[in-house]
Amino acid sequence: MSNLARLGVLGLGGLLVATCYKPDIIEGGLRCSPSFECPEGFKCNSADALCYRTGTIPPVGGTGGTPTGGSSGSGGAGGMCTAGTQPYGPFAGCTPPGGMGCDVVCQSGCACNERCKLVGGNATCAAEGPTFIQHLDSCEPKDDKCRPGTICLQESPDHPACGAHCYRHCRTDADCTNAKCTIEVQFGNSATTNKVCSPPMDACNPFGPARCSPSSNRPYPTFACYVMSSSYPDIPICDCAGTTPAGSPCTYEHECEPGAECVLLGSVRACRKVCKVGAPPATPVMLGGCPAVNPTCTAFPGGSQFGYCH
Repeated sequence: MSNLARLGVLGLGGLLVATCYKPDIIEGGLRCSPSFECPEGFKCNSADALCYRTGTIPPVGGTGGTPTGGSSGSGGAGGMCTAGTQPYGPFAGCTPPGGMGCDVVCQSGCACNERCKLVGGNATCAAEGPTFIQHLDSCEPKDDKCRPGTICLQESPDHPACGAHCYRHCRTDADCTNAKCTIEVQFGNSATTNKVCSPPMDACNPFGPARCSPSSNRPYPTFACYVMSSSYPDIPICDCAGTTPAGSPCTYEHECEPGAECVLLGSVRACRKVCKVGAPPATPVMLGGCPAVNPTCTAFPGGSQFGYCH
């Protein structure tokens, strides 16, 4: 069948009337036009130049090669659609749950040269690029130009100096590199919750001055070293620095000033100095000891490296 609507002839009041109708096209049963166009409700997959319904496009690249050149088979199974050196996806070895819809983690379900991104909390295919802001680089949340598979997030609304950066979408820790899938992202009152990877693990100490390592490129005092989360109490990361003083009430992780964490003791949450578990008595606070007013160092639940002073 051609990509033009077929014509039919019906008798109506003695007149011959030409009418058209929308063809019933099977998935991949129609070749794209020379300008890569398809009938309404379909998108052109440039990997095989066939039309597929929106959200049901198979992995771009199929089982051989890449759609933008390269030797045959260089893309392998589920090869990437690329523009220049920027991958649009789908990402190799990533399988979206529950079908082939637009998936922000795997970057599947969209046409070549489209990015699957969150718009108001909903996954949406959008034609963007070919240049993008790279993972963890600074970005503008109101004009998200992060590379496919990432999203522009403000570090902390309370501390605008921290800025916004591109973070990797994830469902499990396996989707992250040198990070964990710990941060939940919610849009307004939407019931949909998405997750992104944490800031990278850092070879820093979350006690004392709690400065990030020089390689993090996150300067003190805007950023500081913290324990990643209650789920990973032995892993330090470099995050936007909080300002709540030690000893003051707090609500959430990393709200406290550098060198302190928000700890629940009984029914009260308060910022407590972070310490190094097993540090000898009289160890200076700068090196992981506890102050005289709170001399006891207790390991964070589930951890063995860092704790809190009380």
